[in-house]
Amino acid sequence: MKMKNVYLVGGTYNLNEQSAEDIEKSIQANLDRWTKTGLMKVKVFGGKHYLELRVYRKYGENYKVAFPFDDEKMLPCIDSDILLGRFGENVKLPVMPPSVPYGYLFNYEITEFIKIYKKNVKAMGLTVPKNVSVQSTPSYVAINLAC
Repeated sequence: MKMKNVYLVGGTYNLNEQSAEDIEKSIQANLDRWTKTGLMKVKVFGGKHYLELRVYRKYGENYKVAFPFDDEKMLPCIDSDILLGRFGENVKLPVMPPSVPYGYLFNYEITEFIKIYKKNVKAMGLTVPKNVSVQSTPSYVAINLAC
């Protein structure tokens, strides 16, 4: 069986060996350690060929004020940082996404994020998903991977 290693939120996970529940616990522990706030809750769905990660925000309405969600084709930079795990210690990405100084708001196209995600996964020698989709709402950010 071909190994299916995926990259999410600063970590590599093997879909053949790890359950969605194990992946969820690991990602939640990383987010709790990195943010030290407990303001995000993780839910992972899926199996050997498909995985969906949702990171729920505790204060979605406040988040909506800070990051307008006027265009479903755009992704706030902070959501990109969450999905890639850019804020984690020792996380080094081969291809860096756009970044802005602290306190500035910035959105970029979801299609651009998906290209950056796939370039990083390929450069790390991991399984490049056949299909990737991303959704960002005031309540959560989600990424779906079909391997």
